[in-house]
Amino acid sequence: MEKLIYPINGINYILFEIELPLKFAKNFETRIKVVDGIIQQTKYIEKFWNRNVSIKCLIPEINMAKFKDL
Repeated sequence: MEKLIYPINGINYILFEIELPLKFAKNFETRIKVVDGIIQQTKYIEKFWNRNVSIKCLIPEINMAKFKDL
């Protein structure tokens, strides 16, 4: 089982993973950067009619409410 909270330099980061359409991925990456998040992995998923992106990132616990509201 994977941990959900990672302490890095005294700050707790929450692991967050989402799969979304490619056209929304850039906006989501911008939201991660605004709250000082860390992108761990970006994986492109080719499907027959569309392309999706799976993004795995760490969001600071103190900025989680701000991240949700963006």
